[in-house]
Amino acid sequence: MFRDRLLLLERGGETVYFGDIGRDSQVIRSYFARHGALCPSNVNPAEYMLEAIGAGTTPRAGDRDWKDIWLESEDYQMVLREIQALKQTGMSQSVDGTKKTTTCTSNLVSRNA
Repeated sequence: MFRDRLLLLERGGETVYFGDIGRDSQVIRSYFARHGALCPSNVNPAEYMLEAIGAGTTPRAGDRDWKDIWLESEDYQMVLREIQALKQTGMSQSVDGTKKTTTCTSNLVSRNA
């Protein structure tokens, strides 16, 4: 099953959200609402998220940096766990029928060496 995901960065390239968007943007709207930025139902969620993080013409929503909110969120912790699980899965797979364990990065290095 494919999911629409969004990597939202603030000025300077700092992550403020990475995850599912959800049907009618409900997942990301819920994330922002939990942290003090409730998107009105008559507003485009994409435009609102940019305004909320201060990337638009209005000051950002709330008094904290959205990067800090992200780093302290359970959503961030879930992403870290998912990345760790992917790494473990990748490291346990063999490459080209050999008994080596590898990740995609080391596989590319070993093939080009």
